[in-house]
This record gives sequence, structure tokens and C-alpha cells, in this order.
Amino acid sequence: MTDPYTHMLEVILPQCVEHFKRKSGDYGPEGFTDLGVKGQFSDMWRKMLKLKRGLWEGKPLALEQSDEILKDLFGHLLISLYLLEEPDDGGPEEDDEPHPHLWSDRGRCAAWDMNSNPIRRCCRPVHGSETTHLF
Repeated sequence: MTDPYTHMLEVILPQCVEHFKRKSGDYGPEGFTDLGVKGQFSDMWRKMLKLKRGLWEGKPLALEQSDEILKDLFGHLLISLYLLEEPDDGGPEEDDEPHPHLWSDRGRCAAWDMNSNPIRRCCRPVHGSETTHLF
């Protein structure tokens, strides 16, 4: 019988990596950088609720099954670890921009109107520059 850890590293881990590559290819980095690690937490939370229904409560799942959900969580964990390793750019700076700033954990700010609708999103180091606006 194969050692369980060897099986995990030689069989299951490559399957998880392949699943991650296949599913994340369509998103590009914007799929996880815009909302940062908090966005990944939200995605994992949603997956965990679904996984709880399938594994813990024994309820049938219509589309994704427990093994695919677990592989998705692997991908979200990888992305989260990557985002946590991103160098911090120092956080918000005082400036004379006419909009309030809401800073993400990656040092990006979003400008909002009075109804909490996004006006534009910008990133540093050249804060406020026309070339840094994402929308």
C-alpha cells in the first residue's frame, strides 16, 4: 500500500494544480486582484457552505460535487497566499483628490459617488495619473 502522503503529493496535488490551471485560465489576474484576499475569502466561504451541504449534511449537490469544490478551494487558497505575499505599497497617502478613498489590502483605492457607486478605480505609485485608472 502506498504511503498516504506520497499519494497526496504525487497523485492528488498534481490533479489540484491541473484543475487550478484549467479553471483560472479564463479569468486572468484581474479575476482575483481587483477584490484582493477579501474577495477570495468570500469565494471560499460560498464554497464551504456548499461543501457543508454535500459532506456534512449528506445532501445531494446538483452541479459541482465535493471533490471539485475541494479542488476549487485549493485554487482559492493558492491565490490567497499569493495575494498575502504581494509587497505592500505603503497604504493610503494624503492628497488633495476630491473623492474619498476606500483602500483594499493591496493598496488600491476606489472613488465613490454619494450613492456608493464606483466612479473610477486607481492604483499607485502614480496615484491620480490618467494612465493608472482601470475604469
